[in-house]
Amino acid sequence: MADNKTIKIKVDNNFKQTGKDAEGMNKKLNKTSEASKGLTSSLGGAVKGLFNMQNLMTGFVVGAVVGGLSAVKGVLTSLVDTFSGFSKELSGLQAILGASASDMGKLSDQAKALGASTQFTAKEVVQLQTELAKLGFTTKEIQQSTEATLNLASSLDVGLGEAASLAGSTLRAFGLDASETARVVDVMAKSSSNSALDFSSLQESLKLVAPTSRALGVSIEETTAMLGVLADNGLKGSIAGTGLSKSFIQLTKAG
Repeated sequence: MADNKTIKIKVDNNFKQTGKDAEGMNKKLNKTSEASKGLTSSLGGAVKGLFNMQNLMTGFVVGAVVGGLSAVKGVLTSLVDTFSGFSKELSGLQAILGASASDMGKLSDQAKALGASTQFTAKEVVQLQTELAKLGFTTKEIQQSTEATLNLASSLDVGLGEAASLAGSTLRAFGLDASETARVVDVMAKSSSNSALDFSSLQESLKLVAPTSRALGVSIEETTAMLGVLADNGLKGSIAGTGLSKSFIQLTKAG
């Protein structure tokens, strides 16, 4: 009997210990499960972050490519528009001049060269050439006058059409050759910078006095110098031109 009790007690103790071991094992399993969930969550977040980074980089690359293509497209469009405008201006110039293909090639080359070396574009140079053609200048005269007239527009800060009109009409009024355009431009630029003369007053005065100056043999240098003195004394434009012209006539009559 004693042996049976001893065996029973040992068996009960073994069952109790086994139960405790099982309970401890369950706790460990639960902790392991929680750790696995945390690891899975972390791994999921990392994978999600990688996908987000990939999407971000893909978007950046696509945006850069699209932006680059847009920039290239803009440059190409600008070049096409520029070339188209230049060709159109040349066609208009040829229609006025009636020049040959060879002469138009010379004017085109001059426009491109000046467009690359001055503040004006090739298209603007052709527009100036066109204004000179309207004044009756030949192809050769346009070639001789264009660069100097650009300088006049720059120095007096006026439009190319206005500069062409002033230079061309002054040359014609004084009976000067187109090859002397640089001389005329220099005289007008110096007169305006060294006196109270401005573009509009110089243009108006010369229009009225130049024919008389030519008839009486008064040079453009002398004429503009006198106009500068009159401007410094408050007499400009038509008043100065008309007054100086009458003075020349009266002096001639008086001998």
